[in-house]
Formats: sequence, C-alpha cells, structure tokens
Amino acid sequence: MRHIKQLEIYRKTAPLGIRFWDPVLNRQVRSGLHVQLKPKKKHGSWISARLTTGGIYAFHHLPGWREFVNSQTEFDRETSITFTQTFIIKVTDISATYRNFAFELNAPFAGIFPSAITDISMPETPGIDLFSAPTRSVPSGFGAVYVTCTQLSPLESKPASFALIKITTEENYTNYGLADKDGKALVLLPFPLIKQKLADSPPDDQRVAISKYTWDVSLSVQYAENAQKLIPGCKEPDLLSLLDQPDAMMYLSLSPVVESAVKSLQIQFNNPVVARTEERSELFIKV
Repeated sequence: MRHIKQLEIYRKTAPLGIRFWDPVLNRQVRSGLHVQLKPKKKHGSWISARLTTGGIYAFHHLPGWREFVNSQTEFDRETSITFTQTFIIKVTDISATYRNFAFELNAPFAGIFPSAITDISMPETPGIDLFSAPTRSVPSGFGAVYVTCTQLSPLESKPASFALIKITTEENYTNYGLADKDGKALVLLPFPLIKQKLADSPPDDQRVAISKYTWDVSLSVQYAENAQKLIPGCKEPDLLSLLDQPDAMMYLSLSPVVESAVKSLQIQFNNPVVARTEERSELFIKV
C-alpha cells in the first residue's frame, strides 16, 4: 500500500460567503440564484459568486483583498479583520421564484453572512430570507394572498413599487411579501392544522368539508416612496430601506371613503385570495 506524504498545506480564505433561506418552506436555497458584487466607491464590473458544495454563495476574490485571501496564518474571526470595505450585492433569481433585490454590506465578513440584514427574519433563520415573487407556484399546503398595491393621491395614481406587505394569522404566524416595481406581491401562509373529529362530534353529514374551511388573517402595508434608497447600478432599491418603510394607510373603500391601517381577509383552503379595495382590482394606498 502506497502512502502519500503531505508536503504542505495551502489555505485560501473566502472574504465573503452568503447563505440564502426560503422562510416559506424553511429550507436553504442552494441553486437558481445569480449573486453579484462590486465595490461601492469604485468603478468596475460585477463579480459573480461561486456556489459551494454546501450551498453557500462565496466570493473567493475581492478587489484589493488578495493578501487576505492568500494569507497562510490561522484565521481568527474575532481579530483577523481590522478593516472592511463597503460592497453592493445584487441578487437575481433565474427561476422567478423569489424577488430580486440588492443591498450593501461590509466585507470581509467572518463566517457565513447571516440574516441580520433584515429585522423580519426569524432568530433561528441561518441565512438571508427571500421574498416570494408573484410568479411563484404555490406549494401544497399553503394559502396564497395576491395583491397589487397602488398609491393614490389627489393628483394621480401609480404602482406602489416595492411596498412591504405583512400578513398575520390568528395563531400569530407572520409572513411578508415584497412588491415588485408594478406593485404586485405574493404572500404565502401555511394552512393551520384541522382538528381531528372527537367521539362526541356531529355525524359525518354535519361535518364541514375541508374545501369550506376558512381562516382569518390581517394585512398591513409599509410604504413610502421617499424612504426607498436607490443603489447605483441596481434596478431594486436597497433592501434595508424597503424594510424600514413606515406603516401606510389603506383604502378599504373609495365610496364611501374608508381608511384603515389593517385589512381583514379570509383564506379558504386551496382558493387564492386577492387583497383589494372594495369594488376595485387593486389595493389603494394613501399617500
């Protein structure tokens, strides 16, 4: 049996690795994304991330960080990074399952970049949460709420681009949707468990068919066009600025005018819901 003698170890440190997460299915997104980066304060082309075997989108080379990448000293995440640089990250989903978005971060970053970029990720989420695109297929066992947000002012109406939609169930489960430039958004919610029939329950002919079950949810919107921060070279505003938009008032009805910060909806099993202003196809947002 031949023995191979190890002559040396050559170590390369990736300055940045990002994990993405699907909060609907509660699993890591390991493919289908095109993740790009470029320095904020320098001109240059976009650099594409490489997908590792562990599903991490890694940038192995960053402009100006060759010495850091090729350093052969043991990497200490607490002390090795003494200086960082601001980069723009652009995420595009090729499959149109998730919303495209962009944000800024400082790199190098010790470890896998977490979901701390958002305030709406669950604490245990080990990655950046992705928003469902309006074109996403609805997974089995989930209810779908579609909405087209339109801002309405005395002078004009136009799409409420990049509005943030929040839906909460009676069980305090919350999920979010992010509108595209046309104001269209999709929010997916898991159907709650239906209680099993008890011994003293009514006979089968009095039971409610599963297709007739409904669940009450509440919808709210965060939107302010002037709060959206533009990023040079990106079609999407900065994600953090979108998550920080203030609460908005909705028109439940235009005739008579009824305004509210919360809209009540009923979700029916396997029957998508369209959230809209009464007798309209859109949900009008007051500006």
